[in-house]
Amino acid sequence: MLLPSVSETLAPVGRHAALEAVVSALGRGSRLERLTGLTETAKALVSAQVAAELRRPVVVVVPSGAVAEQSAATLQFFFTALAGQEASEVAILPALDAFPWQEVAPHPEILERRAVALWRYASGMTRVLVAPVAAARMRFSDASFYASQARTVVRDQDVPLDELVAHLRRVGYERQEMVEMPGQFTVRGGIVDVFPAEADRPVRLELLGDTVESLREFDPDTQRSVGPIERVILPPLMEQPSNGFSPGEQGADRSGTAGRAHSLFDLREDTLLIFHEPQEIQKAADDLLDHAEQSRQTLGDGSVPAVASYFFAEEWEAELTPHARLELEQLPIAREGIEPHTMQTQPTSRYHGNAPAFMADARARIAAGERVLLAAGNLGELERYVDLCHEYEVPYRVGEIEENVTSARLAEDSTAGSVPAVVLVRAPVRDGVVFPDSHLAIFGTEDLFETLPAAAPSRRRPKTASFFGDFAELKPGDY
Repeated sequence: MLLPSVSETLAPVGRHAALEAVVSALGRGSRLERLTGLTETAKALVSAQVAAELRRPVVVVVPSGAVAEQSAATLQFFFTALAGQEASEVAILPALDAFPWQEVAPHPEILERRAVALWRYASGMTRVLVAPVAAARMRFSDASFYASQARTVVRDQDVPLDELVAHLRRVGYERQEMVEMPGQFTVRGGIVDVFPAEADRPVRLELLGDTVESLREFDPDTQRSVGPIERVILPPLMEQPSNGFSPGEQGADRSGTAGRAHSLFDLREDTLLIFHEPQEIQKAADDLLDHAEQSRQTLGDGSVPAVASYFFAEEWEAELTPHARLELEQLPIAREGIEPHTMQTQPTSRYHGNAPAFMADARARIAAGERVLLAAGNLGELERYVDLCHEYEVPYRVGEIEENVTSARLAEDSTAGSVPAVVLVRAPVRDGVVFPDSHLAIFGTEDLFETLPAAAPSRRRPKTASFFGDFAELKPGDY
């Protein structure tokens, strides 16, 4: 849990004159605002501040999937700190790694992430959706379709077995002999085991006739019950049935566009669009659509045209027009239309492990009246920061507390009291940024320790996966 010291440290950014002017204009109904001078980390903080201030659905469009992953993680941290919202309030909509008309299906994990993100956003559970332009320019079904793709099962509810199984199949769950991984289910008489997407454990439903008599989580390794629950949500694993991918079926509609007449921006009312680097977004979109058209042409005239899956230039502009838009850029590039506001930011220095110089910089900034936040990549780095603050006599506060001994000890050991101090917190902020006008410096995880990016969370694998993996690692001469 983040403590108030984090939001208090970030607060001066929200009081910057340029940002206040932008938020005020958007609140009064302005359709287009520009804010320049921002580094990547500054864009994430500004986006979080705008979303927290205006309290409306936000779609953040970025040039690529890699930028989306980093921006979303950083934005999620800032949004949690500023708005006090849970992490689920920010989600990523990844782009497909195959075109809908190609004879190859996208990666299942991409389909699952898209399905869950669209369901959560259309249902109102996610307020900020981060999307690379390749995902944002696709055509979509309406919000009611995505909101209906998940199903909630409650104890003592009437749920016909055939109807439940049909729903699981329709939204992408696979029937197996034993449930071991998310997205699997099995049926044995009136007992249904299912491992919901996003869940930590699978769930066992016991039906008496059509009535759910009990719901219990169970351990997928031992298959033994862990404890009873009152309800379970079964999120979708596919964006829509078959997702338009039907390889090998002659004459099949491979467009995946049945009922897809809407843009991503139509899924919620009063949506605010935030574009990170509009010119880079436009270049990425042009490359995408050129590639799409080339791919379509290689399939011949019988293929579904790319225009059935994506919004091209004229239609794209028509989709943007009804929505308020904020464009965030680093360089104040001259463009016709609107004069930009400027918010000066600059990257922090990199110290490459030089702890004395790093701590001297932090101490000097505190002495000069600046606010300083140090982002740690993990709990070990947070402990290291605490040790460095003790060693170099820099007052500090820990900006988080968790239900574990180490976190509680670090919070209790804070040396600052009521004096100005650096704030230490675990945060996925890779690149540091300085806001000179706001007297704020945020040091990123790579400024001192050069932390490697966190690996994506691994998904559970069947027990046989490691067995076959052992064979894959054999080399000639092994026995």
